[in-house]
Amino acid sequence: MPESAPRAISRVRWPRAALFGLGALLAVRISTLGLFPLIDTTESRYALVAADMAETGDWITPQIRIQGLLVPFEGKPPLHFWLSAAAHQILGRGEIAARIPSLLAGIVTVLLVLRLGARVVGVEAARAGALLLAMGPVFFGMAGTVALDLTLTASTTAGVLLGLGHDPRATRRERRRCGALMGIALGIGFLTKGPIALAVVGSAGIAVCIVRRSLDPLRGHAWITGGAALLCVAAPWFILSEFWHPGFLEYFFVQENWLRFTQSEIGDRFGRTHVYSPGISIVCWLAAALPALVAIAFASRASRKSGERDRWRRAPFVEILAASFALAIVLAPSSQVIVTYLVPAAPTAALAAGLAWTNARLGLSRLGAVAVVLALLLGIAHLVLEPDMTELRSTRDVITLARRIAGERGSHEIVFPRKTPWSAYYYGGTAVVPRPDDRFLLRIPETLALYPEAVFILKERTVRQLSEELAARLEIVDRTEAWCIAVRRN
Repeated sequence: MPESAPRAISRVRWPRAALFGLGALLAVRISTLGLFPLIDTTESRYALVAADMAETGDWITPQIRIQGLLVPFEGKPPLHFWLSAAAHQILGRGEIAARIPSLLAGIVTVLLVLRLGARVVGVEAARAGALLLAMGPVFFGMAGTVALDLTLTASTTAGVLLGLGHDPRATRRERRRCGALMGIALGIGFLTKGPIALAVVGSAGIAVCIVRRSLDPLRGHAWITGGAALLCVAAPWFILSEFWHPGFLEYFFVQENWLRFTQSEIGDRFGRTHVYSPGISIVCWLAAALPALVAIAFASRASRKSGERDRWRRAPFVEILAASFALAIVLAPSSQVIVTYLVPAAPTAALAAGLAWTNARLGLSRLGAVAVVLALLLGIAHLVLEPDMTELRSTRDVITLARRIAGERGSHEIVFPRKTPWSAYYYGGTAVVPRPDDRFLLRIPETLALYPEAVFILKERTVRQLSEELAARLEIVDRTEAWCIAVRRN
C-alpha cells in the first residue's frame, strides 16, 4: 500500500442518499432475480450441471449431459457448482436457485471493497468505490446471471486488496495472517475458475511495482504461509479429480487454459468458444469499468476547476487503477475474451474512481442520487426485455406448453428435431428425449417413426425450411412467437 494512503478505519456516517442508492440497486437486483428464464446457452448449461449434481449426489465431479449421458465436466472447477447445487437442494429447480450464488458473490465483493478498500484509500473513498461498483451495468447484470465470474471476482478482490493493503513493517504474526488470507482467497479463486485467479492478483501486484518503479510492494509477504494456504484449499480437489479421471489435469490446464489463451480457434469438449481479435480485452475492460471511468472524468474536471491537482497527484490513484488495467494487458494477446472475463478488474477500477471522487470533494450524496436513478432504469430495462428474453433466448414457456399438450395426448416425450437447447433439459427434465444426433430428424424423415406419440418443438424459421415430405408428416398443433409445437400425423 502506498505510504500516503489512509490506514485507519474510522466511524463515518453514511449520507442517506448514498445508502438509499445502494439499497435501491440491491432491491432491484433481488426483485428481478427470477424475472428472466435461464438463458441459453451458458446460464442453462451451468444451472443444469448444478441441478444434476444436487440430484445425483456426486459432489466431487461436476457432470454435463452429452448425447443423453452424464460425463465429467472437465472444463471448470467445482466451487460455483457446489454453491448452486446447495441452492438447488434448498430451493428446488428454478431461476433463483441457479442465480443466487452470483448475487451473494456480488454482495460479498461490494462488502470487500467497503472493508478492505477502506484500509487502502480511506472510508469515504471506499464507500464511493462500492457505490460505483454496484452501479456498473456489467457488474449488476452478472450479479443476476448464472456464471462463474462473480464468484471468481469475490475471491480475487480479496486477494488484490489484501495485497494493496500489505504493510511490510507489520509484525510477523500480522504478515502471516495476511498471507494466509491471501492464500485462501487465491485457493477459492482457483477452485472457481483455475489459474486466472493467480493472473488477476499477480498482474495487479506487478502493475503496482511498475508504477512505483520498485519491488517494495512484493517484499515482506508471507509467501510460504500464503502458498501453503493456497495448496490446502485448492490442491485436494485437483489431485482427487486426476485420480478418478486420469488426464483431467492435462486437459484442464493445457486445453482449457493455455491453448485457449495462446491460440485463436481452440474449442473444447463442452461448448463453443468466442473468437475475436487480440486486444479485445481492452474494450472489455472499458465496458466493465465504465461507471468508474465516467466518475474519474468528472473528478478530473472538478479538480481542475478547484485548482487541487496536488491532491490528485498525492493519492495512490494511479497504482490502484493500474492494478485494475493489468488484467486487460494480460489477456490482450488472447482472442477468446468476452466482457465477463474482465469483471474481476471492476472492483479496483471502482476503488480508484472512488478515491478520485472524494479527492475532488464531490460527495457521496451525488453518487447516491445517480444510483437511485440508475436502479430505476435497470428495473425498467428488465421489464422491457423480459418478453423477448423469455421467448427468444429460452425454452421455459414452450416446454411448459409442450408438456401440457403431451399430457393431453397421453405422451411423456418431447423431442427437438434440431439441436436440443440446454434450457430444455433444465426445464423439461426426463420428458425431453436425448438423442445421439441432434439433427438427424431433419435429415432422415423416416426416423419420425421412432417417436410415434412424441411432441416436437421446432423454431418458426425451421418450420418454413422443412421439405415437403417432412412437412407432410408433421401437424402443427400450437405455436408461440418463436416456436412451433407439432405432432406426427397418423
